[in-house]
Amino acid sequence: LDIAQKLDSGYDRIFQLLQDTEFTEQKLVNTAEDFGELLDRHLLWIRSSKPVDIRDIHKLRVSLGWFFNPANWDQLFRDLGRSFHQKSAIWIIGLLIGLFLIVSRRWSRRKLKDIAECVGQQVEDSFLLTMKALGLTVVLAAFWPFLLVFPAIQLMSLHQAGPFSTGIAGGLINATLPLISMVLFYNICRQNGLAQTHFQWPESVRRTLRRNLGWLAPIVAVSSIFLGTMATVSLFEFSDALAKLALMVQTLAISIFAAHILRFRGGITSGSIEKHPQSWLCRLRYVWYPLAILVPLFILCLALIGYFYSAIELRNLVRDTIVLLSALVVFNDLVLRMLVLARRRVALKKAIAKQELYQESTSGADPGSDARSALMGTVIEMSDIDEQTRKLLKLVLFILVLLGIWAIWEPVFPAFG
Repeated sequence: LDIAQKLDSGYDRIFQLLQDTEFTEQKLVNTAEDFGELLDRHLLWIRSSKPVDIRDIHKLRVSLGWFFNPANWDQLFRDLGRSFHQKSAIWIIGLLIGLFLIVSRRWSRRKLKDIAECVGQQVEDSFLLTMKALGLTVVLAAFWPFLLVFPAIQLMSLHQAGPFSTGIAGGLINATLPLISMVLFYNICRQNGLAQTHFQWPESVRRTLRRNLGWLAPIVAVSSIFLGTMATVSLFEFSDALAKLALMVQTLAISIFAAHILRFRGGITSGSIEKHPQSWLCRLRYVWYPLAILVPLFILCLALIGYFYSAIELRNLVRDTIVLLSALVVFNDLVLRMLVLARRRVALKKAIAKQELYQESTSGADPGSDARSALMGTVIEMSDIDEQTRKLLKLVLFILVLLGIWAIWEPVFPAFG
């Protein structure tokens, strides 16, 4: 009995200890959540580095000397050689894929031209041709991103790679995402490409986008490589000045790009503004145009005064938002293209059926006039249905934009409080 009482007393103490431990853990979780909320609110607006001053010139010279040091690049090539020896099969497959992307470029351009000729003929036109053109566009756009990301992944997975090699790998991976989106849009706007043949974009819009993406893509890619490299290396004195310079060059280039392509005369929105002067796009042009130019410059100023972490975070959020909107523009044009082909196909079938019906008729009425009236009625009916579908598509796109922007910006909403 005495042993049972001691056992019971021991169990009570253990139970009380478990309760105390659970209470302490819950307090710790609540404290961690409070600290997390505090960081979310204030971390974005805390200086992460010193403002740019004259001493950064010396730091920049040191950073550039480290980056272009021949010994570092010699170590990089040795690490690439070690990676090739350790994973020869993967490297051979990657080189074959790269060789295929190079060789297939001329064939892809020729196939795009053949598809464009078929699209011009209503009988042979189909949505399958558009999907083939999209696949060929992806093949044309894949070479440069693949050239960056494949060796970077191999370096990242290499055991005991040098710090410079790891930094370069991080820079190449950092440049891949913006390069993919820009090169893909650049090839969408190419001659006989999706924008010209399938989406029926105005020629001025296509040429403006392609010409300006041609100079923006290399600047963004190189500056992203510097940013990613400096963020990956552990030595902060090598990363601070050069990373700031790369971010400032990138944001300045994006601001100039926005000023060129969005201008009211000769820009990609000039046609819509002239045709629809009462639209919201036209009415708010003195709001969104300065905003598109000033947001990159605001990020540049944040980097100048020492809010480098904040500038990087905002740059990433703006970049992801632009990628989202660009993807939805392509999605919208693909759906509209499908609707146009469906409307054309149904109208053609109805017109053929009515023409056969009139040919079989023995009445004395003018069959040509009746056929034209019947065809006109069919087209009007399909246009009404298509307008309803367009409104539904606009609603779906609006919802997708809201959901996408919410998903992108939700992590920093507390900071704006």
